[in-house]
Amino acid sequence: MSLVGERLLQIFETVSEWPALLRIGIYLLIWGLLWFPIAVGLVWFGGWQLRFPLPPAQKMPLVLSLYGFFPILLWAYIHAANGSWSDYGLSKESGFWRSSGLGFVVGALGVTLLVCLQQCLKGGWLQSPKAGWRSTLPLASALL
Repeated sequence: MSLVGERLLQIFETVSEWPALLRIGIYLLIWGLLWFPIAVGLVWFGGWQLRFPLPPAQKMPLVLSLYGFFPILLWAYIHAANGSWSDYGLSKESGFWRSSGLGFVVGALGVTLLVCLQQCLKGGWLQSPKAGWRSTLPLASALL
């Protein structure tokens, strides 16, 4: 394991005995500090000119890299604290997966219904001056 990984596990082992709010704060601080170089690399190698608000073409890679990094860091914390995923709500029981799948399907159907309703009413939060709603289909397909 790398020096950074070993040091991170040592920090998590120490922090695992602290009060919950302090552990959450330390976790979020470490998450931000470890993600920041990734974000800088995306911006630099992408040759982006940062403007606010960020256009979706820049926002999505940053958000996906931030949220994609979360489970990796959570796994390190769980490993260091000698815990399990079930301590954080993830279970191997079939009822959990059935409920999670049902929730995902209901959520996806709800979003689909809202987008269809929006398109039928020809108004909209998905319309932009440069591109219509069809430009969002590849991104939506990739996320599903």
